[in-house]
Amino acid sequence: MRSSPPPGVSFRVLLIPLLLILTGCGVENLAGVELATVVVAPTDTIEPTTTPNPLTMELPNSTSKEFVGATISLRYPAGWEREESGQTLTVFDPESEFEVGLFIRPTGALGIDLEAETVAPQVMQAVLRGAAEFGALPPEAVPSLEDVRAFRWGDQDAALYRWRTTDEREAGVSVLVLNDGRDRLILFTTQAAPAVWQTFETTWLAVLGSVTLDGEALPAADILSAYQEATPA
Repeated sequence: MRSSPPPGVSFRVLLIPLLLILTGCGVENLAGVELATVVVAPTDTIEPTTTPNPLTMELPNSTSKEFVGATISLRYPAGWEREESGQTLTVFDPESEFEVGLFIRPTGALGIDLEAETVAPQVMQAVLRGAAEFGALPPEAVPSLEDVRAFRWGDQDAALYRWRTTDEREAGVSVLVLNDGRDRLILFTTQAAPAVWQTFETTWLAVLGSVTLDGEALPAADILSAYQEATPA
C-alpha cells in the first residue's frame, strides 16, 4: 500500500483531468476525485544546496510507452516503481511519492496550426488551459506564452514551464515535446512541495536526460540547457 503523498501537488491528481480533457471523457468520471491546484502554498524554509550533475546519476531501470505509433523510452532510479494505464506512464519513488509522469495524446483536436515553425509552447498552454476550464487548476495558473520556454530537443519542437509556489519557490516542471509529424504530444510533468522538489531536482533532470523518442535519443544537453535558461534570475 502506497503512503499518502507529501504536501504539494501529485502528478497523478493533475493527470486525471488532463487525460479526461484530451480523450473526451465525461465529467461524471471525476466523481469522488478531489482536484488539486498546481500552485502550492509556501512551506518551511529550505536551505540552498549544490545541485549534483544529472549526467552522472545511475539509472539502472528502463521502461517505454507506445501510443498510436509514438514510442517514448526513459530510465529511472533503482528502488523506483512504475505504473502504466492507457496513454499514461508514471515512475515514482515509493518512499517519498515523488513522481515523474508522462502522457501521449494526439494534437489534432487542439485547434492549433501545427505547420508553424514553433508550436510546442502553444500546445502546452492549450493543454493547461483545458485543464483550467475543466476545474483542475485555477485560471490564473495557466502560463502566458512568454512564460513557457520554447527550445529544440534534438530535432524536436519542445517547450518547458517551471511551476512556482505562491512565494515564488520551485514546485515542479512540465516539459512537452512533439514527435516528427507533430501529430502526437508527449507531456512530462511533476509537481511537489518545495522541500521534496529540491531533493529530487537532479533525479528529474537525469530521467529527462535519458529519454528517447521513436528510437532516437533526445540530447540530455538540450533539456539541461533549457531548464537552466528558464531559471529565474
